[in-house]
Amino acid sequence: MPDTLLDYAPPPPMHRRRRFRHICLFTIFTAFIASAWWWAPPAWRRIELLYWQHKCMVYQPPPDQIVADPATGTKIIPAEWSNFYSLLSPPGFRSDGTVFLHQLKTPDGKLRLVAVDSEHSASGDAIGARVIIPGTILRSPEETSPFVYGQIFFLGETARITAGKVDPQDPSHFSFSANVGRETRLFEGWLNQYGVSIDERRPATK
Repeated sequence: MPDTLLDYAPPPPMHRRRRFRHICLFTIFTAFIASAWWWAPPAWRRIELLYWQHKCMVYQPPPDQIVADPATGTKIIPAEWSNFYSLLSPPGFRSDGTVFLHQLKTPDGKLRLVAVDSEHSASGDAIGARVIIPGTILRSPEETSPFVYGQIFFLGETARITAGKVDPQDPSHFSFSANVGRETRLFEGWLNQYGVSIDERRPATK
């Protein structure tokens, strides 16, 4: 039986194959640009959120900075915090001074962003804490519970508050001080699985 010769079609010229690839690349690029109006704004917002989130989590105030003093009108709110929260929960929040802003860890090692703010009113000054689960490139940050002032309340008094700081020995613990009248009062906060608890540090009894 004689050998059968297969008649293959000649390959297309090189310039046609190159043109086809260019058309495919151009089509993909055009589709990418055309869809940018849909994906670009959310992607940019997520990048902004993560940027300001990081700034908040590593924020360190100047030593002994007075962050709230209604008597002098002092009201320090870090731009990192206001920028982050206005993106997370528009239009933002009201504060008469940010007492504490930094990352903390729960006792079981979960990282959280913690912010403590003060509010001045005619009936006295109040303090409350926000706890935020950090976001990632795939997930937005999440506030763990509704925020309320009043974890610490100075009834009928104004407080001159010094910025809080993290305990270098305990990543779940922070402290701050407040001058109320002629008295300096010390406060401590702890992050736990339920949120933040803030209590006044009482002098040790003999």
